[in-house]
Amino acid sequence: MPAEQFFLTEKAFNWLNEPKKVDKVKKKSEFTDEEKRSFEHFLEDLEAKNRYLYNLTTFHFPNGTDNLSPDLYMENVLYHMRDLFFFLPSQNGVWLVEYTPHPKTPVRIYLATVGEWIERAARFKEVIEV
Repeated sequence: MPAEQFFLTEKAFNWLNEPKKVDKVKKKSEFTDEEKRSFEHFLEDLEAKNRYLYNLTTFHFPNGTDNLSPDLYMENVLYHMRDLFFFLPSQNGVWLVEYTPHPKTPVRIYLATVGEWIERAARFKEVIEV
């Protein structure tokens, strides 16, 4: 398990886009002491990057033989999103933000090592080259 991690609701994760809502995130989140420290560390790194999170996403786009109407085409594209995660470089590694199936706090944010980041990013390279 990563040394630094915390979990958020989707709404709380979206609030991080607005600096004035950070206190609201803190109040609404049920962090352990360790998670609070991780959250504060994440916020420091987020501020250092001007609140910008990078993201990687892969999709499956239907080919011309799928014979889908425009509405079904869009549903198929959204349904076949293969992977989505956000990341934020840090001096101590890379913060990874990923969605989990947890019903209450599905957004997992953790500080990965550079090796873990390279391994995760390599999956996208494999998908692109297929």
